[in-house]
Amino acid sequence: MQKRFDKSINPLLSEISEATSNGVALSVSGGSDSIALLHLTSTWAKSRKIRLVVFSVNHNLRPESSEEIEFVKIAASGLGHEFYELSWDNGGNKVAIQERARDARYSMISKKCHEFGINILLTAHHLDDMLETYLMRKNKKSSILGLSYSNSFFYNNTQVIRPLSSFLKSELIDYLNSLNIKWLEDSSNLLAFPTCLFNEALLKVFLGNGKFPSICASIICRTSLSCHFTTPLNMYFIFPSAFIK
Repeated sequence: MQKRFDKSINPLLSEISEATSNGVALSVSGGSDSIALLHLTSTWAKSRKIRLVVFSVNHNLRPESSEEIEFVKIAASGLGHEFYELSWDNGGNKVAIQERARDARYSMISKKCHEFGINILLTAHHLDDMLETYLMRKNKKSSILGLSYSNSFFYNNTQVIRPLSSFLKSELIDYLNSLNIKWLEDSSNLLAFPTCLFNEALLKVFLGNGKFPSICASIICRTSLSCHFTTPLNMYFIFPSAFIK
């Protein structure tokens, strides 16, 4: 897993020595994805003597947020990396809360990156996220350009890189379990739809394959596409390796 990660991140940093001269920033929550990113990046950075700065944003949207921040702090400090907590106040406005929280997170972290002279920010978006984004945009009838997904982009003059974009969530969890590394589950990400198991079982039959990640059912539930079986089928033909292990 580590060799594959190194292979994934190195090409995304065209000039590693120059781009990482002041270090690399990492956006981490307590979830499995970002904890896996933290450990993989830690090994990568230490082998190259690159400073790693870990940021965790408390969006103050859930009671357990403070505990999650403390969990990340302990994990980052335990690996010997700098840690900074950032806090966001939504002002009591719950309209488009997720989108605003995301923008606030990028805004606050990129501002801190500027203060530290850091040009690179790594985030834990993985292949499941990419497929989910594709399906959501396709459901909104986005154009071909709108359906595209980039491993790297700039936000407020900070380069945001997604080195896990070729990894399935299940692979990241297997990696953590193999090293007995703990993580926290975000209750807001847990599936609460009773049709999930039914959709997953039906898709297994529909695709004629008994082995594929739970991403299929997850995507269907999260994007309310319970009846749109043509959409995951499209993804099957576009990204067959994501469905068959």
